[in-house]
Amino acid sequence: MRHHEIFSLLITQCIALLVFMGTAHGDQNSDQVSFERPVFVENGIATWYGGRHAGLKTASGEYFNVHKLTAAHRTLPFGTVVRVTDLKSGRAVVVRINDRGPNAKVKSRAVLDLSESAADVLAMRERGVCRVRIEAFASDQNGS
Repeated sequence: MRHHEIFSLLITQCIALLVFMGTAHGDQNSDQVSFERPVFVENGIATWYGGRHAGLKTASGEYFNVHKLTAAHRTLPFGTVVRVTDLKSGRAVVVRINDRGPNAKVKSRAVLDLSESAADVLAMRERGVCRVRIEAFASDQNGS
């Protein structure tokens, strides 16, 4: 094959792929499918808290429930929804920030304190800590 024939074949295959991708999603237009970038990203150590804090008021004023998917962060606004991904296992959980912490004196390297249920989703309770990526997306926040 000549160079122009190979180029022509590649162009045809690319167009066919684009058409296929556009029809593979049913009635969705290709401009409706997009990749959202996080508005906040932080990597660090996550810990968890549970039992002895159950029923106590959090910094946001709500009562701590070990069965809810919540977390404590030092600076993120209360109500912020974040995706927390264990960097080793790839497991992820979506939690809502409702408390302040982790306590700097006790957990100086930690950036996030997860509820017991959130720790269960990440399968980190026995380890006690894990390296995580925390991401907040505009589309996950209230009013979006």
